[in-house]
Amino acid sequence: ELAAEVKVGPKLELSLGWTAFDHLIGVDAFGGVCISGALTAHPDAKLLCIDGSVYLFLELGLSEDTKLGGFLKDHGWEARADVINSDNTPWQLNAHFENFKKVDACTYGNGKLSIHVKDADDKSIKQALIKVYDLSGNRIKTVSTDSTGKAEIGDLPLGSVKIEIKATGYKIFNDRQLIRSNQTTYCEAVLMVSRNDEGSSNETGTGSNYVTGTVKDAATGSLIDASFKVRKGYNAFGDAEVVAEGVSENGRYKVTLPVGYYTLVFSKDGYVDSKVNAVVKAASPTTKNVVISTELGGGGEDTGNGDSDVPSGNVNTAADMRVVLTWGVDPEDLDSHLLSTDFSGYHIYFSNMDVYRDGEKVANLDVDDTTSYGPETTTVFGFKDGEKLSYYVHDYTNRDVSGDYMSNSGAHVVVYSGSNEVASFNTPIGVEGNLWHVFDLNTTTGEITPVNTYSTIGEDDYDTYFINNN
Repeated sequence: ELAAEVKVGPKLELSLGWTAFDHLIGVDAFGGVCISGALTAHPDAKLLCIDGSVYLFLELGLSEDTKLGGFLKDHGWEARADVINSDNTPWQLNAHFENFKKVDACTYGNGKLSIHVKDADDKSIKQALIKVYDLSGNRIKTVSTDSTGKAEIGDLPLGSVKIEIKATGYKIFNDRQLIRSNQTTYCEAVLMVSRNDEGSSNETGTGSNYVTGTVKDAATGSLIDASFKVRKGYNAFGDAEVVAEGVSENGRYKVTLPVGYYTLVFSKDGYVDSKVNAVVKAASPTTKNVVISTELGGGGEDTGNGDSDVPSGNVNTAADMRVVLTWGVDPEDLDSHLLSTDFSGYHIYFSNMDVYRDGEKVANLDVDDTTSYGPETTTVFGFKDGEKLSYYVHDYTNRDVSGDYMSNSGAHVVVYSGSNEVASFNTPIGVEGNLWHVFDLNTTTGEITPVNTYSTIGEDDYDTYFINNN
């Protein structure tokens, strides 16, 4: 941090004495206008903060030119006071700038988490205890879920945090999330497993069950094979212990695990690694389908944020981009919509699956899924400088209904750039609406801005809504 201040104003001095003790004691006063500024760089958030302030001030002290003042100075003492300063001044003007743009308040460290805690049967758990830690193990926040099983945790520092959730009668849940400046991170619904499951038996044995599902190519929707590794906890990355591994066969995988919470990471040459979180309960097996994307053209080095396993939040504008939507069994049909709102604007969706500009394809909808799970895949082949892209998800199954069907579907959006996953989004849970505005993209800077708002529109009202809201 760099800081400086300049004070401007008159300085007055009054001294008292008599013949024997001329200039015995004196008081000086210095007052006027103070101009101060501070510059702070936050590399983790790519943020430069500048604070400026102008205010009236007044300082009073014993004059060092008098006998008493000189005596105190010679002995290392000083009698001086800020009578009027930045804390009590009658007039002050403040301003805060971020990356040279004036904002109302500093956004650094204003990250939030939104968590919904349920049991494995999808019932909300109230008074679950949530603790948030930094990666060094220092506790940052402690909160409890409300009567609906939800918790909002604010004022979190930027970067990766660890989450621990405890509830009476349930196994402890662990997660890891990325906090971004002035944004809310919506966590995947937490499904806690009963401790009694550890003593329950089924075909796999006591206290265990299996996770199974399909592995599909994001661009074709076809079944493919990939290897996988399993780690304990949600969103567990490369530094966590591998507890199981295997290879899918004919596009399907199956792995038996003790009851608990896991991350499965799938890998294949020429593809970007893809992960899914899974909860294992004794009562029934867990189905988790996986979608993996090929590496895209144009390279696409991850811009990074201090953690190679965490998406950077920005696309490489020199590389191609892919957006993949997946969800659960209900609703059956969710549709992706990608809009360009500048230049020769386009709207990619199921009725307009290919877009050309000057004879070259610039974007297309690779896969349109109408029978649950996904994927719905949109690929963009390069960008035009200054173009703005907006990505939406529409609940086509409930296109004439206002409800929280899509927000409870487990809808998940992943953004790929070149050879990296650069952003991912979970739907906010328990929100009414059939249109989810997921994010906007500035194609000049590559910055992805999460939006995460819900609206309700009627059937075939896309164009009217998008024209009025973009």
